[in-house]
Amino acid sequence: MIFLLTITKISNKRLCTERMELMYNFADYLIDYLEFENISHNEFAKHLDINPSQLSMILNKKRKLSFDLMKKISMITPFTIEEIVKVESTYDIEKKIEEAFHKHNDTYKAYIKRYKYKQLEDYDEDIILKDIDNELQVVKDIMAYLRISSPFINKVDNVLFKSKHDKTELVNIWLEKCFRETKKQEIEEYTPNSINEIVKNIIQFAKRGIFNRDELTKLFNDNGIFLSIIEDLPGSKIRGAFKVLDTKPAIYITLKHKRPADVYFALLHELAHCKTDFNSAKSKSFISFEDNVLKEIPLAEKLADQKAFDWMINEMVFNEIEKVYTDEKFYNIINHYDIPEMFLVYRLAISKNVDFNFNNKLYQKHNHVF
Repeated sequence: MIFLLTITKISNKRLCTERMELMYNFADYLIDYLEFENISHNEFAKHLDINPSQLSMILNKKRKLSFDLMKKISMITPFTIEEIVKVESTYDIEKKIEEAFHKHNDTYKAYIKRYKYKQLEDYDEDIILKDIDNELQVVKDIMAYLRISSPFINKVDNVLFKSKHDKTELVNIWLEKCFRETKKQEIEEYTPNSINEIVKNIIQFAKRGIFNRDELTKLFNDNGIFLSIIEDLPGSKIRGAFKVLDTKPAIYITLKHKRPADVYFALLHELAHCKTDFNSAKSKSFISFEDNVLKEIPLAEKLADQKAFDWMINEMVFNEIEKVYTDEKFYNIINHYDIPEMFLVYRLAISKNVDFNFNNKLYQKHNHVF
């Protein structure tokens, strides 16, 4: 009861800091307790078997409580050792967060705004914001969801954006949600033939003109690869990612354009990383963004694009198609080369050598929005 009264009493005070946040360690609660019980500092020091000067340093936050002193305090006050440790630990964490924000010249308000904190609980049920009006608490809740010990640990490594803050915070949230999705999946053994088997089936799906998230997830899992197909938060501009979880490959993609060929291209792109960058992905993630947000496109991304295009339609075959293509020849080309309609319109639309664009009726028909 005393502890609750003390908390209520001290929480009504305002600590004048730049961000007007409340951060208290156990010394603040202990001061209120001694005042509440009318116990002098000298008397309390005697009960603890320490010098009054030592107690003064503790109460003035110039000396940390030892665990031995915590035990003594729990013996002669209503505070339990668990409560003392919790308050001290919370204070230490919040102090380190405060120092990190000062170092980065950032504010809680700006930080949580970049994370679009008002949308987070709707985005993932695992995100729980305990007090949306307490900016420091929201920061801590975001950190807890992301499983990071410092607010500025970034899951997006070695990416050069055109602007200073190009939604990396939203990518952090998306990557974590994708990771949590993989925890629900059981996968078979990954073998040297896994990628070939997946590519073969993707081509068959494309020929049938279908996109089915559950079928794709099962296909990848059956061939030893985690797959998370997760909508991103608006503004992240991310296409996908490849990483290795322990010893298992994992592919994450968004449904950025909501067209089947675009999604299949994203999947094939990440499979290309799986084929060539498996060992590197044990220590870092390969993250694919929309090209217009990057200062430069890494070589690994360019190579993965080339491989994905080649899987869709063999590069030599496509070069021949470019030389003779007209809309009137479209279905003859499909039948002659036995290629998926959606893959041909996708490649034609981004080709610089053919008069064909995203507004073409064939494109809208065979790579429709799903």
